[in-house]
Amino acid sequence: MRFFLLFLCSILSVGYSFEIVRIISSFLRYEEIPGNLIGFMTGVAIFVIIWLYFYDFWRNWMGFFTHELTHAISCMMSSSRVLQFVVNRGRVSWVTCERGNVFISLSPYFLPIFSFIPVALIPFIKGNYFFYLYITIGFTTMYHLTTFITQFRSSQPDLQYAGFFTSTIYVVFGNIFFTGLILGLISDGYRGMWKFVKGGWILLFDLARKILF
Repeated sequence: MRFFLLFLCSILSVGYSFEIVRIISSFLRYEEIPGNLIGFMTGVAIFVIIWLYFYDFWRNWMGFFTHELTHAISCMMSSSRVLQFVVNRGRVSWVTCERGNVFISLSPYFLPIFSFIPVALIPFIKGNYFFYLYITIGFTTMYHLTTFITQFRSSQPDLQYAGFFTSTIYVVFGNIFFTGLILGLISDGYRGMWKFVKGGWILLFDLARKILF
């Protein structure tokens, strides 16, 4: 079963990468940049500025805190209990769960959990507040990607749970999938997210059909 999941994640990573290229290409064809894309890019820019200015604080504390917080949230999502939550400034930090699994171990590296909150709030937002919501989505998405890039390395104990090779496949797929979902949202709301999900599978089936027939 594990080998099937690894194979499926590898193939879908390719399909969803093409979907991301398709979405970005659609952005480049806009004659007038829509407000949601402007808001998203504004959030990205705000994060980069804040991250550069407060880099030491992020590296020595904030990065550790949100990393362990994601472990804790994914632990509760897995119906497990958080036994310990320890964050040390600039030192080793950890979360201990009643029961561990691959999802809990790898979640900080692929799950943009803080982006889910503004995404879920979209149906309840009206008028000009949409712009600020997309700023938040851009900020949190860039936060996640920066954390992933700076913390993902073979020496991380989290990545030894399932093995570095297996973890890399899962993490790469997760980042491609969730980043694509957010870009789909920017392009066409919830409908764009669904288009992205379908698009990856359609490309997969088209590839299989060409190989087999």
